[in-house]
Amino acid sequence: MDKSLCSKATSADEVPTPGYMFNEIARITHASADACKQLEEFLIKRLKKDSVHQKLKVLRVIKHCCLMGHPTFRRDMQRHTTEIKECLGARSCERGFCAHGALCLASSRLTMRVTSRRRLPR
Repeated sequence: MDKSLCSKATSADEVPTPGYMFNEIARITHASADACKQLEEFLIKRLKKDSVHQKLKVLRVIKHCCLMGHPTFRRDMQRHTTEIKECLGARSCERGFCAHGALCLASSRLTMRVTSRRRLPR
């Protein structure tokens, strides 16, 4: 697993994650079962950080990996729905940017995608 790529994609700054990074991270899930598990653990660990921007970026990466990554990633993420749902209750503002609405929306959409039995459209 390329930790530097994943760290850049889920950084705590306000800069949006470049689109190519989402595809590169989704390819990690296809590399091996071990790489997929490492990515899952890394993303869940980053999701538990305090930064709202970081949580939002992690949720977007998880969503993209559930859509484009290996099916086992999505299945394994179903074990972590409680951590994802915790973002629904996150209320914090950083530097005048109140991300509660965006975080809530991303968390609810991801929960729906992860728990769905069929592949949902983007």
